[in-house]
Amino acid sequence: MAKETIKIVDFLTVCDIVKSLTRMSDGVKFSINDCGLTVYAKNDFSKCELTSNALVSENQVDFCIGDLAMFMKILTTVKDLYGSEGYSGVKLSYDKPFVRIESKKFKTKLSTVDEERIQNFIGTKVKHELTPQLELTTSSDKIRSINSHSFIFSDTSSARIYLVTEDDMQNNTVFAKIGNESNDLANSVTLELGMLNSGSFGDRKVILDFGRLNILNMVPSDEIHVELAKEFPVLVSKVRKTEQNGTFFNVNIYSFMMVK
Repeated sequence: MAKETIKIVDFLTVCDIVKSLTRMSDGVKFSINDCGLTVYAKNDFSKCELTSNALVSENQVDFCIGDLAMFMKILTTVKDLYGSEGYSGVKLSYDKPFVRIESKKFKTKLSTVDEERIQNFIGTKVKHELTPQLELTTSSDKIRSINSHSFIFSDTSSARIYLVTEDDMQNNTVFAKIGNESNDLANSVTLELGMLNSGSFGDRKVILDFGRLNILNMVPSDEIHVELAKEFPVLVSKVRKTEQNGTFFNVNIYSFMMVK
């Protein structure tokens, strides 16, 4: 296979993409063509669909990174080296089995892995039409605040997070109740998750754990829009980011609820 050049349209957006993906899985398959980048990633309880024009290639290029955290550290090194200088001198290419990042200041080659090695992290596009039963708006700060209260459980794996509205608390608000309804002696704390925009839970139980809640913060933001799908036990968050230079970065995040 010949060496394929991948054009970096916006290096900082690429950094944001990889940093976000590290919250989803350890490994990822990157698919790049003349339209841009596509990633379908998953873990045991969630999945995402990501598209961006921050990377483009004349020819179809597919490669798998088995250690995203290491890849992110390499990108951070480049970011620290160039800072405010701009990244026009940074070149990216795929020379199987290596991804190469090269510039006047820095040069590296990173081994890719076979797709079979990270099969558990490769997702597929969601083909079902999902309609919202309920919509709410939260934020990274609120999700982090809820997460910081994991201390009320000595074993956080037994903690459950119930999304509820409370008649004796603020109106038009969705709360996260940390506890375990199957254990009458378990501690609990109820905190605001966000604003209820429309709909209601009805008779549905929305049960998460900390991992399922935190994946909604995959792309940190002051406004995270979350929908409860009517058709499946899943929370959906759609992130749309566009830079001034026209570079975009879109992610659909699906967090699958726990059964009681």
